[in-house]
Amino acid sequence: MLQPLDANAPRHIGPYELLARLGAGGMGEVYVGRESAGGRDRLAAVKTVRPELADDAAFRRRFHREIELAGRVGGAHVAELLGGAADGEPPWLATEYVPGPGLGEAVRRTGPLPERTVRALGAGLAAALRAIHAAQVLHRDLKPANVLLSAAGVRVIDFGIARAGGVTTLTSTGSLVGTPGFMSPEHVAGSRSVVAASDVFSLGAVLCFAATGHGPFGEGQPAAVLYRIAAEEPDLERVPAGLRELLARCLDKDPGQRPTPDDLATGLAAGLDAAPGTVAWPPPVRARIAEYEEAADRLRRVPGGSLHHLPTQPSAPPVGAPRRTRPPRWRRAVLVGAAGLAVAALFAGGVVVLDPFSPDGSGGGSAGPGAGEEDGDGGDGTRALVDGVDALGGVDGSGVIPQDRSQRPEGWRQWRGKLSQPPMGCAADTAAIVCQLVDGSYEGVSAADGHPLWRTGAEPGSKGSFREATYAGAAGNLFMPGDGGFPTVRDGVAAFGTFGRLQVRDAATGRLRWQKRHKDAVGGYKGDNFGRPVVADGKVFATASEKVVAYDLDSGRELWRRNLTNEDLPMAGRRVKTFAATTYAHGRLYARTDLGLIAYDPESGDTLAESPPYDDGCDQVRVQGDGAYCATALKEGGDDWTWTLVRHDARTLRPEATVRAPGIDTNTLIGSVGESSVIASDFFGGDILVMDRETARVQRRFPFGEESLGPYPLVPPPLIADDRIVFADASELYVLPLDDPGAEPLRVRIDGAPGGRPRPEWSISDGLAVSDIPRHPWVLPLGGVVHIVYDRGTIVSVPLPDAPRRAGS
Repeated sequence: MLQPLDANAPRHIGPYELLARLGAGGMGEVYVGRESAGGRDRLAAVKTVRPELADDAAFRRRFHREIELAGRVGGAHVAELLGGAADGEPPWLATEYVPGPGLGEAVRRTGPLPERTVRALGAGLAAALRAIHAAQVLHRDLKPANVLLSAAGVRVIDFGIARAGGVTTLTSTGSLVGTPGFMSPEHVAGSRSVVAASDVFSLGAVLCFAATGHGPFGEGQPAAVLYRIAAEEPDLERVPAGLRELLARCLDKDPGQRPTPDDLATGLAAGLDAAPGTVAWPPPVRARIAEYEEAADRLRRVPGGSLHHLPTQPSAPPVGAPRRTRPPRWRRAVLVGAAGLAVAALFAGGVVVLDPFSPDGSGGGSAGPGAGEEDGDGGDGTRALVDGVDALGGVDGSGVIPQDRSQRPEGWRQWRGKLSQPPMGCAADTAAIVCQLVDGSYEGVSAADGHPLWRTGAEPGSKGSFREATYAGAAGNLFMPGDGGFPTVRDGVAAFGTFGRLQVRDAATGRLRWQKRHKDAVGGYKGDNFGRPVVADGKVFATASEKVVAYDLDSGRELWRRNLTNEDLPMAGRRVKTFAATTYAHGRLYARTDLGLIAYDPESGDTLAESPPYDDGCDQVRVQGDGAYCATALKEGGDDWTWTLVRHDARTLRPEATVRAPGIDTNTLIGSVGESSVIASDFFGGDILVMDRETARVQRRFPFGEESLGPYPLVPPPLIADDRIVFADASELYVLPLDDPGAEPLRVRIDGAPGGRPRPEWSISDGLAVSDIPRHPWVLPLGGVVHIVYDRGTIVSVPLPDAPRRAGS
């Protein structure tokens, strides 16, 4: 959807007054503009060029060629060129604005299209290719994102890497221009080998995606996808039988055996009684198109020169929001490298200024239907119990864990135990503590006395012995055997993904209840990281390959699946942004997607609510009461970074307020969001921050930790246990009263804690084994006891102390 112009965006380009930001591409920003001369109200998509590219004379020549190429092509199914200037400042190109979603977004949001719709869509795309090739132009990057769906039919856009037939490309030697998954074998072999039939191959891959939600050559690392395109047959098993033979011809390895666009249009139109070019979109797609059209109408009604508000959806973020980019530091890369881990999901932030986010500037606004109701989570005055705890706290991710002695493990006594390997991440319920280990295996120990319960290596026939162990590479990426993720322990089960499978086991015995292969059930290929599963409401929601799949907890039956990002997003972008379903509250599943924060219906997978797009601005989702929180680091100019926390209405996902924190370290992790406080931790500086949630005042900055424990980010943040904040270092447990942050913390020396150890030197060439990195322990409070899991595998379970009070209070 449309986004507001940021503070640095131009207000006019060429004859166009810019009204909104549409997105970003490889060359620069794309805006929606309106021609200001002559009283025109036609909207245009205005593509600009980044300054560093504009300074390149060769690039300007290529951009001038792009304008010429786009001007050659006409037809009902190609976005019309309106103008452009390669010598402009900045260089720009304008095409007609098509109000509708991209094919990738539509399929991700509403599921695969019916066969008749795919046929009509394909006939329109074949007609577009016919017009493009008639102008002696090759598209070379036909993919779902370059196919727009509108009420008038389908439109092909973006000739950014097109070239005229017979003209040498300006692409640098050795580079590959295109999108893995939708490239032809000859394109993989080299861009000079691309012919008109190469676009037909891409069209076949696009139609396979439209019909199934998956590309014909799978997903995963780009090199693996490109290999399958070059050497393996397409997977068309899920394609409707009536389309399978025609798409197989499009995807023939030999360009000479593929149909022409004319043949393809004829074959696809067979049996369709609608007029050529007409597409009967399914109701959910029509509804999405209507939203785009409504937003476009609002833009047309904006008075000239009035750029203070973006008149799109009521949930749009404020005009002038800073540009969102990420800290280019290796420490950030270590977090990102653990893409499937809960550590990568923990977001950072702090608070300094609270400013309104509602369009009318009131800072409040309606919270939406039912905003004052409680969904069976303690709203009737009874204490809400939790059935499991991990690094994010409970299933809502708030980091707040109610304590009730009825949940104390049966027969519990204070104990000390030991895991067989150093842990990567742990979770617990009243029966078991389950940890992911550095060798890729998982191990469960008794929550009552610490004795070993089970261990699994996840691979069939594995005895749980691996030669590899997790390490942080020299570039900061995290390499882990099995590409697994932190476990979730809840409802009596332990759920985790590793070695290409999602497994659900009995938490107390380790008995395998069911498992699903990654490739078959989630849509990716072995080697992609799994996310931390969400277990709630009798279901397991598993994330892998930027998809979330819902399963029945008892049977393992797949209920639904949704894409969290467009299929053609570059792999680097997927790894950095770590799209995942992370949180469950108010009877809905919350997920970070490439379009912002989305709430799904757990039964059907339908979208219940969505925030405005945040690009990479939602690192973590935490729901507390009626608020859903996102946070990220924003670059506001120069090298200055500011952590920003956005509060949404938890049911409508309408942004309500934002809090910004300049001067707080960008590596600060928000651990808990309580009723009145935000608890954060700067694990590089060694501080715990207690902040008032509403007034933004930092109430306490508490230095803690041993010198040997930092500065590595593979650590969990503090949690709130009833009325106290709990965290630990290698020797002591710390307890702070939540309602009296000025009190001195209670420091409890833990008998059996390993204490500090020397911090190894980082190797610029070899990286560092995670088992050698001193890390803060996991603190898991449940039922009035606290399990402390240390970085080398020692576990100590002790009573949870009461919060201290200042004298006289």
